[in-house]
Amino acid sequence: MAGPLNHLQSQVLGPLWEPLAAALKALEGNGQDVIVDAGRLGLDGAPTPLLTGSDLALLVTRSTLPALVGASSWAPTVRDWFERSGAGASLGALVVGPGRPYGEREAAKVLGVPVTASLAWDAEAASVYSDGATPGRKFQTGALAKSLRAAVQGIGSALTAVRTDLGLAVEGSWS
Repeated sequence: MAGPLNHLQSQVLGPLWEPLAAALKALEGNGQDVIVDAGRLGLDGAPTPLLTGSDLALLVTRSTLPALVGASSWAPTVRDWFERSGAGASLGALVVGPGRPYGEREAAKVLGVPVTASLAWDAEAASVYSDGATPGRKFQTGALAKSLRAAVQGIGSALTAVRTDLGLAVEGSWS
């Protein structure tokens, strides 16, 4: 699901985020997962209830100094949203281009959020998704494709852990 196109849409949609979060959560019963791109943080009417109501939310950042500084300015606020909603373990980070120049470890330290997954920096392959470019010969076997597969596994493992924790918390509350 794509986020609002502009700040005006975001403001109008504000009252819908909580009911939508509940409706999306109900889809889990049908075995459906939903990926929401909440866009940039900080807009009035941002879909914060969609984020904090999710099983897993990822703060996405590149590994450059400007990107990490920008993400680190928001990380404490986002961590607070999740901690106040009792979902602190549901927040992670996705690092795009680890090693350009900072790695996952540095990103996790700066953000104060564990890195759940990373994606390789591969501008040519990424242009297939972002610009509709024609895939090159090594598109399926290149660095981005390999890192996408690894990211899916990492995200799946994180989701399993979070859902297990939620299940244990629910079972414990009934006793």
